[in-house]
Amino acid sequence: MMEYQRSFEATLFRDESTRKRKAPELARRMIAVLAAKRSWVPRREFAEKHGFSADGRECRLGCMGAHGRIIFGRRGYKLTVASTLEEVQSCLRMIASQIASEQEKHKRISMRAHIGIHSIKRAMA
Repeated sequence: MMEYQRSFEATLFRDESTRKRKAPELARRMIAVLAAKRSWVPRREFAEKHGFSADGRECRLGCMGAHGRIIFGRRGYKLTVASTLEEVQSCLRMIASQIASEQEKHKRISMRAHIGIHSIKRAMA
């Protein structure tokens, strides 16, 4: 069990450092493609024509590493400066919805954990 825990922790830390290291380069590549197109570019196109991962992880990481210079939506990715106000607002609504969903998940897990901790304490008393 200890070996698994060490392996799991090493994976977490390695992934975090990999994210920090790869995000700026992925962002630069995405920005170059988006600047040339000046329109929406689907994730599939990034994968097929520009060497990004097919699962979308590298696109999400590149978008995160762009620090707001890239928006996303159902049609793919687009430079913020080339976007309309409506497109930016749509992206912001999607982010707000994701945040609300994660907050709800956090609330439910916290409640279950709280109930579980008290059940254990009562059983031990």
